[in-house]
Amino acid sequence: MTSDIKKTNAERLEVLRSTEIIINTFLHILQNANTEWDWFADGRSSSLAFEAIKQVMLEAKARATRLRFIGEVTKENVAHIKDFMDILELRHLEGVKGTSGVSDVEYIAISTTTNAHLNIRNTRNYTTCSL
Repeated sequence: MTSDIKKTNAERLEVLRSTEIIINTFLHILQNANTEWDWFADGRSSSLAFEAIKQVMLEAKARATRLRFIGEVTKENVAHIKDFMDILELRHLEGVKGTSGVSDVEYIAISTTTNAHLNIRNTRNYTTCSL
C-alpha cells in the first residue's frame, strides 16, 4: 500500500497496520524533526519500543530539538517515564487514549483498538502526513 505513495509528494497520507512498521515510521518522523516534537500518548504507548525511542530522542535533543510529552503516568510505565524526564518536558494527563505526535515537519497518529469478539488486543492503526 505505501509503495504506491509518491515520496516526493509533500502532502501524503499513509495508513499502516504492522506494529513494526509503525514503530519504525514513528522513529523516522522523530528523526526528521528539526526544531520541535510534541508527543501525546496513553500509558501503554509510552513504554512501546522504549530503548529505540529514547535513543532517537537523545539524538534529537543533541540537535537542539525541543521535545515535549503529554501522557498518562501509571505504575506500569513510571520507570520509562522517569528515564524520559531528563530528555524532554513532561506533563501528566490522566485518561489519555491513543498516541499522536507532531513536529515542525510531520504528524503521526496511532490508535489502539480492541476486538472483543475476536479476543484481539492492541491492534494498531497508524496515520501520518507531512505538514
